[in-house]
Formats: sequence, C-alpha cells, structure tokens
Amino acid sequence: MSPLFRLLPTVAASLALLTACAGQNILSPSAGTPSVSSSLNARPAVKRSGGPTVYAESINASGLPFVAVFSKGGASFSRKIQHGASLAADASGNVYIAHDPVTVYSDAGKTLVQKFRVKNGPRALVYGDAITADGLGDFYVECGHRLVCEYKIGDQGPIRELSVGRFSAIATDSSGNLYLAVDNAVLVYSPGSTSPQRTITSGVVGPEALTVDPQGNLYVANASAGTNDTPDIAVYAPGDSSPTRTISQGITNPSMLRTDSSGNLGVLNFTNIAIYASGSNSPSKVITQGIAGAASMAFDQSNNLYVANVGATNSDPGSITVYAAGTYSLSETITKNIKRSSSVVVGP
Repeated sequence: MSPLFRLLPTVAASLALLTACAGQNILSPSAGTPSVSSSLNARPAVKRSGGPTVYAESINASGLPFVAVFSKGGASFSRKIQHGASLAADASGNVYIAHDPVTVYSDAGKTLVQKFRVKNGPRALVYGDAITADGLGDFYVECGHRLVCEYKIGDQGPIRELSVGRFSAIATDSSGNLYLAVDNAVLVYSPGSTSPQRTITSGVVGPEALTVDPQGNLYVANASAGTNDTPDIAVYAPGDSSPTRTISQGITNPSMLRTDSSGNLGVLNFTNIAIYASGSNSPSKVITQGIAGAASMAFDQSNNLYVANVGATNSDPGSITVYAAGTYSLSETITKNIKRSSSVVVGP
C-alpha cells in the first residue's frame, strides 16, 4: 500500500463512516445548507476575473471533513462547504463531493444543485479517487463491493451499474468512455454500455492510477511492472490495446496521474511531482519545493498545477501548493483553513 495512506488515518476514518443507503436522490436540502438550484442540469462555465476556483478537502479541529473554497486561483479564501471527502470537478463549474450523501455544487460552490444517496455510500479506492466526473454531467463512484455506479444530475438513482470485480482506479475521456483498472487489466466501456468494448492486458501489471489526455491517449501507472517490482507508466494511443511506449524514468510511487490541456503529464510520486512533456519518456521537471506528502493534484484551465499536501509528519498540517504553468515554479502556498488535505480540484 502507498505510504500516503499510512499517513492519513483521519481521512480514512472519515471515509469509513459513509453508510450504506438506497440508490436515490434527495432533492430537498438539510437545514443550514444553500437552496437547491431549480435547474438540475450542468451549468455552463462562468468566466471569472482573477483566476479559477479551488476546492480543497480539509478537516476541522474535531477531525471532521469539510471543503475549503478559494477564489482567484487560490489567492483568496471564500467559504467552507460542510462535509467533504474526495472531490471531483468539471468544466461546467460543478464540484462533486464524496460524502454521504454525495453533493453537487455550482456557481463556485455557492449553489447546491443536488444531493445523491449513493447505493452503499461512496467508497474510497485504495489508490485513486472516490469520485470521478466526466464533464458531461455524469459522475462515477464505487457503490458497493466490486461495483461501480454512474449517476447523472437530475436522474433518480444510478443510470448504470457495473460489476467489475476488484478494481483500483477510474478514468474517463472527453467522449464519455469509462476506463476501469482491475487486477492486471484495464476495462474500457463505451457510454451507456454494461459490457467492456475491449480489455487491455498488454503492459498492465498492478495498475494503481489512470488518466486520459485531451488527445485520447491512455496512461496506466503500474505498481510492479519492471524488474524487482519497480513501477512504470504504460501509454496507449487512442483505441489501442498495446502500449506505444513505457515511461520509467522519474517514476517511484505513482499514486495519481493528471494531464493538462496541452497533453503534459503530471505524476504524483508522494515525495515529488514529475512532469513530462507530451510524447516524452523523461521528466522535464521534478517538483520537490513545497511538496510535503503529496496526496492529490489538479491542473487548471491555464495549466497551473495545484498540489494537496497532507504534511511531512503527523504534526505537519500540510498545505495546498500552486505551481506556475510552464516553469512549474512555486507561486503560492495556501495554509488558511487547510489541515491534512488529501484532495484538491479546480473549477472555472
């Protein structure tokens, strides 16, 4: 198991508290929460001056999770959203919070769009994310033992349920295809299908993380692919089931993969973030400044990088660090209302 999760007893405990529930939406908010939007559709992106909205999972003094919301690209603390765990965001300005129930907010976290009672509660994966959004108004969670459920804003209950066996990571592409890492394979599902259109086994050994870049290339982080169980990343061209190349340089403990709009690849190695230019097998930058137990990362629409750090030790509260696009130099360190953050996403 990744050392990241040995450093996160509080986060793991909060996720374990998510209880089993019937698969239905709750359309009336609880007391003290913002009003539910009258529109249940994904909203168009809102252009805001001064930078994007940053959402970071945090915990309070009692160890309970919440979401800290920052405007202006993290420069200004905006508000807290009660309850929180793993996060996802889409380009329409919606943020998805994996709690029980799952909540969806729009308008920079101001408007509660909908609540979802997820079947069996959203469960955290050993590696990867507890919730994943595809940008089309759908999101995916682990909804039971070896089950993945797809939900859509405005629909009652899951619109698709997949029984996939033991799995470790989820990713989607711009066309709505779903990728699931299971044992030593990656299953690829077309939108709406309950049977995989193809199964990728070549080059897949102990997959821990997945991502798909804007060009449709699939990246698979393998835990034990090389000699002496050394990790690597297998890269697949769109539609292919055999890797076109393998990245091993700079790969030490890959627990998360993300790509920016230019196709640059970020690899979260816990003690550093390795950046690879599109098509390259060697890192163009290895980020160590400001990294203290990297747990999550996200690119914004301008390709700036945000990293959630849980802290180097149990007494270190951690931070959100921001790195400028291109140079990846440390531009900001966010500590206000941040404690042992294990998830960060960025909306418009």
